[in-house]
Amino acid sequence: MEQFEKIKPANATKLTYDVRGRIEKRQESYAYLDLPGGCSFWIEEKYIIFLLDPRGERKNIIHSIFSTLYHEHHFEPMVEPVGFIKFLPVLKSVEVNRVMY
Repeated sequence: MEQFEKIKPANATKLTYDVRGRIEKRQESYAYLDLPGGCSFWIEEKYIIFLLDPRGERKNIIHSIFSTLYHEHHFEPMVEPVGFIKFLPVLKSVEVNRVMY
């Protein structure tokens, strides 16, 4: 990993904003972050803050939240019409001599 070998002599850059990305590689005490927009860099792992527990302890909670959101149509109340009389066919078609009307 020639990129990793260049870390020690490189100058440090302090970011003035939060950065979110995916850890692609780990080596020694560094992690290689891949960010949206094509930017990527090495960072010391002690400066990384995980939004989710990396060991997956909260995985079940996160899964239940997103699965509930995905299946929210099951939680909508059933609508029952009041004073229902009959169905009226709005789109009605008939075929006469192989022509659809």
